[in-house]
Amino acid sequence: MDAVLFVDSDCVFLSPPDEVFDYIYHFHPKQIMGIVAEAERKGEGFYNDAFLVRSNYSFYGVAGLNTGVMVLNLKEMRRLRVENHLMDIHHEFNGTFIVGDQDMLNIYLNRTPEQVFVLPCEYNYRTDHCQGLTSCSAINGVKIMHASRFCAFIFQTIIFGRIYKAFLMVR
Repeated sequence: MDAVLFVDSDCVFLSPPDEVFDYIYHFHPKQIMGIVAEAERKGEGFYNDAFLVRSNYSFYGVAGLNTGVMVLNLKEMRRLRVENHLMDIHHEFNGTFIVGDQDMLNIYLNRTPEQVFVLPCEYNYRTDHCQGLTSCSAINGVKIMHASRFCAFIFQTIIFGRIYKAFLMVR
């Protein structure tokens, strides 16, 4: 397998999966991962100023990346031995991460920014977007809804809670 679309289990597709997967064809030769930014503006989202006080590492770009949805070029990742780099990062920071895989990928991509293709935010629309904590233009509508931080289960937002309740009724 040369490429894969990775999604967290708390994501709901509101458009066909191949729509986001096809972004792999937009990657330039050095890009090996397509990931949505945690936020569109500095100081928003999880990797904000308060986070910087709690951590001792840097993240990608102005607001980091959210790894809930990723398009991965596995062939190139293997060739570049990305897993070895991630293990080195894990050892370097003694595994002291707040959001494990996401923090490690942010550190890695901060060091190798040419390897990331930033996907449009509508492919990883989160509660932060509806609560005004972070912005997402989503001019073409929400494509993948990500119920991060257990928001669907604790009904923090009306829309996420309603969708979760609808899935429970289908059982």
